[in-house]
Amino acid sequence: MKNLSISVKGKNYPLKFGFAALRQLSIIWRLPGPEAVGDKLSSAFEGFAENETAADQFTFDQMVVLNELIFSAILALVKPGDKLMITPDDIGDSILADPDVTLEIIEGYMAAFSTKKEDDLIKKKKGGPVKN
Repeated sequence: MKNLSISVKGKNYPLKFGFAALRQLSIIWRLPGPEAVGDKLSSAFEGFAENETAADQFTFDQMVVLNELIFSAILALVKPGDKLMITPDDIGDSILADPDVTLEIIEGYMAAFSTKKEDDLIKKKKGGPVKN
């Protein structure tokens, strides 16, 4: 998987999607576990994969979810005792300044949680080879 990062307030922050990021989201959103977090993410971005127009027209609610998703991926790499001097709104400012980073980050999130079976299905739908 490609190393992802985002520049916020002049500093580059690496992103790590995985269990730690999901746990951070469950704390931010006060949800009981990974399934509830996944449900919130799915409902926020439902239809984006099939509809490029929707992906170009974020609502503020969707921007907040995206900002917090990225924030959680940054928090996943913060060492205990370190202070993080940015907020999810700072991330929103960075996304507005460079919207192209959004798709790359969303793809990185999806790649972090995809399985080989899902990857094969995607390749098959796109007409690509599926190797076992």
